[in-house]
Amino acid sequence: MRLLPKLLPALALVSAPTLATAEGDLALRPERLPDMVLGLGDAGYGVSQKDYALVTGKAYRLKIKSTGEKECAW
Repeated sequence: MRLLPKLLPALALVSAPTLATAEGDLALRPERLPDMVLGLGDAGYGVSQKDYALVTGKAYRLKIKSTGEKECAW
């Protein structure tokens, strides 16, 4: 009975890495998203695309550009 409390943490450490594994290196082939352009519209605060559909476990590449109409300070 005293062995069980000592064995549980060891089992948790052994099984944890197998629960969160990805297949291969995600950064090797990222999916390219459409460029996001800032500073569009009459007021100069619009963006070219407001929504992106992303999936957990995939790599993405997003290029952010500015029209230069408004200063971007972030």
